Amino acid sequence: MRDQGKLKEMQMESTTLIEVIQKVADKLIAKHIRPNSVHISLKESSVRISSFYLTKIMDEVIDNALKFSRQGSNVYLSSVETASEVRIMVRDEGRGMSEEQIKKVSGFQQFDRAYNEQQGIGLGLIIAKVLAEIHGGSLSIVSLENKGTTVLLSLPKSQKG
Repeated sequence: MRDQGKLKEMQMESTTLIEVIQKVADKLIAKHIRPNSVHISLKESSVRISSFYLTKIMDEVIDNALKFSRQGSNVYLSSVETASEVRIMVRDEGRGMSEEQIKKVSGFQQFDRAYNEQQGIGLGLIIAKVLAEIHGGSLSIVSLENKGTTVLLSLPKSQKG
């Protein structure tokens, strides 16, 4: 981002975690017709990111968890808070990814397209990662093939919350 003033302003916005994530989860549960699959256990936390950008990140991550896990399997959303950050975990019981696939996560990269018949051009996780980093956070992936994937999003804690 070229405008440093705008970047600083973006990084100082504050959002309540539960409100945003619950709204995104409800929308995606309906979209994927998975009413009993998503289990939410979030701390009442405030993070330094706008609700718009947190919604974008969570939409990508939760949508992937539901898209790449079977009907009837579980998706868990949880959070923990430290003195300086909030860590949000999205864990599924889906097909998982190999170490090689995790290393190759990049824009325009899709895996097993013929098998999974994905839509879009594969930008979701890279957009989520970049948005997290712009706001002083991080996004990482831990996965085991045929066991599931955990996406860990860390964002700075807001001093307002």
